[in-house]
Amino acid sequence: MLAGLGVLLAVGAMRAEPAPPPTPPATTAGADLRAGEVAVPALLSSAAVAALLSVGDVVDVIGGTPVASVLARNARVLGIPGSPVGAAATAVVVLAVRESEALPVGQAVGDGTVMVIIRSRAARR
Repeated sequence: MLAGLGVLLAVGAMRAEPAPPPTPPATTAGADLRAGEVAVPALLSSAAVAALLSVGDVVDVIGGTPVASVLARNARVLGIPGSPVGAAATAVVVLAVRESEALPVGQAVGDGTVMVIIRSRAARR
């Protein structure tokens, strides 16, 4: 019985430590949500416009069909995930929007009609 306990303790001691959580991409560093905000991944209809954005920029989100309207004002850019290989017509940008604006933005993303207007630029390093 004691020998079995010794084997059990030895096997338990050999277990590997759990891997640390992955480090988030640099594009989302320091981009905490504020009270009343949620993060929304927005598939912009222009990869060229997404390429102009940086984390911390403030944008208005435009979308809707047949007539476009402002869906979210003063949304903050939280992240810009890496673009796919090759020329892409669209690009994903993660935005912080007010909770009340998340549904209209999400619906426009589903319809493929999202664009942004840059209101202010983050300080460049």
